[in-house]
Amino acid sequence: MTPKKQTLRSQTDSLEKAVMLRSLGDVLQLVGELQESHIVLEESLAVAKRLKSPNYIAASLFSLGNNARDRQQKYKGIFQERSQPMI
Repeated sequence: MTPKKQTLRSQTDSLEKAVMLRSLGDVLQLVGELQESHIVLEESLAVAKRLKSPNYIAASLFSLGNNARDRQQKYKGIFQERSQPMI
C-alpha cells in the first residue's frame, strides 16, 4: 500500500475522505487497476454509509457500478479471446 493511501485510510471519517477515496477509485479504474479500484470504492461507500450521507452513498454506488461494468467487459473480452480457435 502506498503511503498516500495509508494516510488517507487512517484519517477519521468525513465527507472529504469519502470523496477522496471515490476519486482515487475512479482514477485507479481509468488506469486499468480495476480490482484495486473496486477495493477503494468499497471503502468510500463504507465511509459514506457510516456518515449516513445519501448523496455520497449514491455517488459511491454509481462509481462501483461503472467499475463492475468495466470488469465485466474486461473478463468478457478475455473469455472471448480464449474461446477463439487457434489458427
